[in-house]
Amino acid sequence: MQEDGIFNWDIGLQKAFQVTESLDVQFRREVFNMTNHPSFAVPNRNVRSPAGGTIRGTNTSPRQMQFGLRISF
Repeated sequence: MQEDGIFNWDIGLQKAFQVTESLDVQFRREVFNMTNHPSFAVPNRNVRSPAGGTIRGTNTSPRQMQFGLRISF
């Protein structure tokens, strides 16, 4: 469901491995704004300006990814 015109999907995946009886390893990957879909900001409202009506930015951040490795013993 879209709310306020913002389309943004976040996803996280993880996989755990048991290396030995007392050693566990967990790999994790998270992606924010997975589709990298822009949500544009409001246009410049000053009609007397040469830049009037232009859109100069977005309301959402670009796609970001992070990886994690956890070792438990």
